[in-house]
Order: sequence, then C-alpha cells, then structure tokens
Amino acid sequence: MHQPKQSSASRYQTVRKIGQSTNRVTYLAKDNETGQPVAIKQFFFGKDNPDWAGAKAYGSDCKTLRYLGHPRLPKYLNFFPTPDGFCAVREYKTARRPLSTLKNLNLKQWRKVALSLLDTLIYLQSQTPRIFHRNIKPENVLVNKRCNADLVDFGFPFINHQGKVNEATAGTPGFMPREQLRNKELTDATDLYGLGATLVCLLTQTPSGEISRILGADSDFDLQSVLPKEASYELVEWLETMTQISPVRRYKNASEALEVLQSIEIVRLPDAIVQPQTLVLQASEYGEILRTTLTIRNTVPHTLLQGHWSVSPSSSKQSKKLPQWISFEPEQFESNEIECQIAIDTSKLLPDQTYNRDIILRANDRARKHPIALKILTPSLLSVKLPLIPIFGTLGVAFLGGCLGGALFAGFGGGLTSLPLVSVIFWFGLGIGAIGSLGGIFNIWSALGGSFPISLGAMRFFPGRRVIGLGFSVGLIVFGIAGYVARYCFGRELPSGLSGLLSLNVLLLSLTAMFGISLGLLATGGMTNLIVLLSTGIPLGVLLTLQSIKQGQRIARYKSVKPHLVKP
Repeated sequence: MHQPKQSSASRYQTVRKIGQSTNRVTYLAKDNETGQPVAIKQFFFGKDNPDWAGAKAYGSDCKTLRYLGHPRLPKYLNFFPTPDGFCAVREYKTARRPLSTLKNLNLKQWRKVALSLLDTLIYLQSQTPRIFHRNIKPENVLVNKRCNADLVDFGFPFINHQGKVNEATAGTPGFMPREQLRNKELTDATDLYGLGATLVCLLTQTPSGEISRILGADSDFDLQSVLPKEASYELVEWLETMTQISPVRRYKNASEALEVLQSIEIVRLPDAIVQPQTLVLQASEYGEILRTTLTIRNTVPHTLLQGHWSVSPSSSKQSKKLPQWISFEPEQFESNEIECQIAIDTSKLLPDQTYNRDIILRANDRARKHPIALKILTPSLLSVKLPLIPIFGTLGVAFLGGCLGGALFAGFGGGLTSLPLVSVIFWFGLGIGAIGSLGGIFNIWSALGGSFPISLGAMRFFPGRRVIGLGFSVGLIVFGIAGYVARYCFGRELPSGLSGLLSLNVLLLSLTAMFGISLGLLATGGMTNLIVLLSTGIPLGVLLTLQSIKQGQRIARYKSVKPHLVKP
C-alpha cells in the first residue's frame, strides 16, 4: 500500500496512520494551507487498467459528499487520484473515539447512539439521489462523551475500466447485507443491515473482526443467546428485523426503524400481576381495623420487581404521604413474589358511609402503575349494640323449653331434669366456636356430641332415665335454635376456636338460654332452680349494663373527633 504523495496533493502532510482495512488506509494529516488536522482515506482498487482515470469515475459521488450539511457527518474537503485508487479528505473529528473502543455502555447510552445514527441515515436517504454509506461498522462511528455518534468514512465501490460497479468492495465482511455482497441493487434497507450489525457488536462487546462468532449458519444473527439479559424482547425483535438477510424483511427505511425504536422499551421490564384487582371491605363494628392481603407476582425472568404504594386522593391536592387511616406492609418492596398486608382503621372514617378509593401500586414495570379499586363500607355508630332481638328470641325459646320440661317431668324431680338441660349450654357455646365454618345446622350436632355423654352419665346414676332422656331432647332443641340465632343474627359468622367460645355474643346467648330455662323450670317446678336462676341472671344483667356504658362512651368519643375524620 502506498502512502499518499505530496505530488498528488501538496497541501497535505501525513502525520500517522490511524486505521487500516483490506483495501483502504486512513491517515491523520495536516492541511498545509489552513494548518488544520484532516483525515485522509486512501482507497486501493488495483492496477488492472493503467489508463484508468482514477477518481474521475467517482466524480459524481465525491461532489455530492462535499455538499452534505448534516452535523453528524464530517465535511468532505477534497478528493484526488492515486496510481492505484484515490484519496478522500475530510475534516478530522477531535474529542471523539471509535465506537469499537467503547466498553460497558448501558442500554440508555446505546439507544442514544442508535437514534443518532438513524437520524443521520434519514438525512442521507432524503437526498436526491439518495446516498448510501455502504460501510457502516463500529470503526466508522465516532462517539463523543455525550454518546452523539458521527458517521464517517463512506464506502466507495470499485469501478473497473469497463464501468462496472462492484459494491462488495465498498463494505466490510460481516457488515454487508446479501444484496451488497451479490452486487445487486441497493435500497434504503441496505445500510440498515450494517447499522444493525454495528449495534449488535456494541451490545455484545464483539470486535468487528470477530463478528462471525455471533453469526448463525445462514449468516443471520443468533441474537437470543448473545444479547444481554436486560435487553427487552422488543429490542431483540427490533435488531432481528434490522439484520434480516432479505431486504424486504427489514424495515423499509431509516425513518420506519427510528419510529419503532422510539416506541419500544429497550430494557427488559418486570410484569406485575396483582390479585385481587378490586377490594370490598365492610366493617361490622365502628372503629374496627379491617385487614386484607394483596398478592403481587412478577412473571418476567431475569428482572426484579420494585414497587411502592400510594392512595389516590379524594381532592385534587396530591399528597406524597399515605393517609393515616390506611397502611401497607411492606410499603415498599423489591421482590418477584410478595404478599402485601393492607390495614384500614375505620375509627378515622365517618360512620355509616361508603368510601371509594384507588390504591395504586407504582412499579418499575411497563404499566408503571396498577390501580386497585377499594370500596370501604363503614357501619353505623350504633353497630356495636346489644343484640336485643336475638337475646329476647333466645330467652323466649329457652323459657318455653324450660316450661315444657318442667310441666312434663315435674313429678319426676325438677332438679334432675335440669341437669342435662343446663349441661347442653356449655357444649352449645363450644360447638358454635369450634365449627364456625360449617354452618348453623352443625351447631345441633355439636351440642349432641357434648350433651349425649353427660346425659348417659346422668341416666346411669340417677333414677328416671327416660325422663332424663326426654329432658335432653328438649334441651337439644332449645340450644339448636339458640345456636342458629347466635350464628346468623349478628351480621357475620362467629370466629372459630376458643375466641368464638369466649366471644361476647356467645356468652350473652348462653347466659340468656340458661336464664330462660331456669325461669321456665321455676315457673313449673318451684324453687329447686333458684340457684341456677341467680347464677345466670346476675352475670347477664352485669354484661348488659357494661355494654350500655361502653356504648355511651363510644358515642361521646366520636363526637369529640368527628371534625377530624376523613370525608368520603
């Protein structure tokens, strides 16, 4: 290869070689007339025709390049022939590095490079006639610190002495599309292949000379296995379209490629699935803390879901802090599968109202935010009130049962008759607490399971076994009805287990049932049940009095905080 001689262009003085490929060499030179540095690229096309006119065959292309006016394209200053080719002189871009030397670019920086190059191609394709670069590769892209990319060193095809053009001589293997390799007609999709290959090398940190290792058997790119895991599926698809072997399967021009790239996410994002998507919570007691759970899952591998909660305000004033009446645990998270606990303090809300809010999960996924409709129904201020109707209903049923038992079996001993009846009460309470999820009808069977052994024991050690058996039957009916009342007359089912057994409503109805039976037996059997009557009536009266006092305190406390409560 021959260094450009000053006899060809005496105004230029070469300083050093700055690049070389198969049939071209680039020099840093000095313009002796202006004193400015320039880049001279020397093309070698061989000496098969000594009379070849050299650069004259490229006159039209060279003239066009000198009049380009895009900020990301270098200015071409001069062209002159050499014995075996010609030289192109362009301005020297300072403070810029070849794309091939950049390491560890993140996807945002990569995207800026890609958008800059596409904008340059749009400019070239808008010229009349349109201009082809023919040799886009990492070494021909210069980047500054802000990732603005300049496209340099156009590829010039070899034109032989018969005037035939060989486009393959203009490019670099691995970066030339099939139509250029086969010397076919070029289209606006031609340079997109070289740009796509260049951007793939940049993403995968593949040197230009090793591009063959990321090419498949059919010279197509195996992108799924080589691109970074954080690259989005849309970005992979975009690069696959850019580097299609057939030009008709690529984007038709740079404008279309740019439009698609601007519309997609280039970073692989999580995909948050939130369940349930609507919440309806109803408080049974004023001041109750309502609790529920939301499950959040991320279905995209190699991503980490991050999110935090907010609540849509009831007014136009956006608050950065969560309302004091609602809390999330955790409020912020980094996890691909998590259960978030939501707690709502209804004491901060007005009674007997409906609140509609959107609780919003703000996440780092494509949707950015996930609104969940929340509906809260607050009860009346008097929701925690004495269950007078169930109490009087149970009292009436128990009294009739006591009267029936006392009237039928008074002659056989009222004291013995009360034994299986009273024993049922305790097993009734246990039954409605322990079998809270099975329904009211099972209260009867739970009472039967507890009362039957006691009744058998009483029949074994006391006379009048038939009487005791009949007394047990009456008690079973009474407390089966009481169990049904307890479960279905308080607005919701009672809690299961020991908490159900010890709940206030169970205790009230148990004492009421015992008191009612005692009244019925007392009415028919004399004073033999006076102890039972007093032992149930006194606690029942105390409980009713305490509940009335608490209700008054609750009303007074509400009136003092009402001005500060949250409006619907």
